[in-house]
Amino acid sequence: MKKNIVLFIIVAFLFSCTKNLLVEPSYEEGLNPELYEAFNQAKEINNIRSLSIYQNGNLIRQAFYNDCNPYLPQDVRSVTKSIISLLIGIAIDKGFIKSIDQTLSEFEIPVIDSLPIKISHLKLHHLLSMTAGFDWEELQNVYNYNWWIKAPSQIQYIITKPIVNEPGSIFSYNSASYHLLSIVLTNASKMNTLEFATKYLFEPLDIGIRNWEKDKEGFYNGSSGLCLSPYDMYKIGQLVLNHGEYNGKKIVSPKWIDEITSGNIQTGTSHPYANEYGLGWWIGYKNNKKYIFANGYGGQYIVIVPDNNLIITATNHWYGVKYSLTQDQWVRTMKIIVEEIIPYF
Repeated sequence: MKKNIVLFIIVAFLFSCTKNLLVEPSYEEGLNPELYEAFNQAKEINNIRSLSIYQNGNLIRQAFYNDCNPYLPQDVRSVTKSIISLLIGIAIDKGFIKSIDQTLSEFEIPVIDSLPIKISHLKLHHLLSMTAGFDWEELQNVYNYNWWIKAPSQIQYIITKPIVNEPGSIFSYNSASYHLLSIVLTNASKMNTLEFATKYLFEPLDIGIRNWEKDKEGFYNGSSGLCLSPYDMYKIGQLVLNHGEYNGKKIVSPKWIDEITSGNIQTGTSHPYANEYGLGWWIGYKNNKKYIFANGYGGQYIVIVPDNNLIITATNHWYGVKYSLTQDQWVRTMKIIVEEIIPYF
C-alpha cells in the first residue's frame, strides 16, 4: 500500500513538472521585455505549437500552444532535408559513400533500368546544394511538390524531368533531389534510411525511432515526412552547434558540419530570411551575426546562432491548413526569431 502511495506521489510530481513546462511565460516572472514581446507575438500565430530558446546548453525560455509539449513529435516537413544532409556526412565518415563528388551513375537507383545521361552525371553535391539544374522551382509553386508526391513513382518522375541549367550554377529548391539522396543512402549502406538514421544519428542523440513518411515504392522520403519533437530538434541544433558532437559523443565529423553550414550558394529571393544555402541548411545574417537554420513548410525551424551559442526551435500546425495561412505563419514565426529574439542576445 505504501509503495502504491509513493508511486502515486512520484507520478503526480512528474506530471506537475511536465505541466509547468507548458506554462506560457509572463512579464511578471522576470522575463526581459524584449523576449516577453517575442513570446507575446508568437501567441498571436493561430497555429503555433512551440517556441524554445536555449543558450550554452541551458533552457532560457519555452512555451507550448495548441496541445503541444516538448516531447510530442510531429511531421517537420523540410527540416527532414537538413537531417538527410547530416546522414550523408555520417555515411561518408563510415565509408559507405566516398565523397559528394560521386555521381549518381555510381549508385544503383531502383525501379528504373538506366538513368538518362544528364541525370547520371549529377554529383551528390549538386543534389545537396539544390543546384542540380532541374526544371523545377518549388518555393514559388507548391504544385511542383504536390505533382511529384502524387505521381505513381517518385523516382521515375524526377529522372524524367529536364535539366535546364548547368549543374552547380543556379539555386532552385527541389525536394525530389533530396529524395534521390535518400535512395543513394539506402543503396550505399544496405539499410533503409530510417534504419541508418536510427543507428547512427537518433540513438546516439537519445532520440529513438521516429515515424517517417515513405514514397509509393516504399522508400523513405528524403525531403519531408520525418517526425521530430521540439526537444529532438534542440538536440539536432546542439549537434550542429558543437561541430558534430553531442554530450561528448562524436556523431559526425566537424569538417562535414563546416561544409554543410558554409553558404556557398546564393539563394536570391527564395527565402526572405536567408541569403545563402549550404548543403541542406539555410544561412542568414542579422546585425552581422550569422545564423544557420533548418526550415520546414508551415513554420518548422531549428535556428543556430554560433556567435551566441544560441539555439531556437519552433513548430507550427500545418496539416489541413490553407496554403496562404501556412505561408503567413512560416514568415511570421521566422520574423519573430530573426527580428525579436536574435538581436536580444
